Amino acid sequence: MSHIPTEADAAADLYRCVYFSLQKDGFSSSNFIDFFNNAQKILSNLNSKKARLAKQLIIKFKDETKPTIKRQEDLLTASILLK
Repeated sequence: MSHIPTEADAAADLYRCVYFSLQKDGFSSSNFIDFFNNAQKILSNLNSKKARLAKQLIIKFKDETKPTIKRQEDLLTASILLK
């Protein structure tokens, strides 16, 4: 039996990303990168309204000129939106 990833799985991964971004290595942490890539992979296979909004927030997150706290806020908002 295989598990098909859902919005809840992507939400959990994004929440973990926020946690790992608070660590010493921040957004360059290997754990952050792994969970972020997994969340993006899951979202790329979803086409619900929530998933589309989460993808828009992830695009906003990728703007490296924004302060760290705002980028973390984008990830947390996307996570909450998907739950």
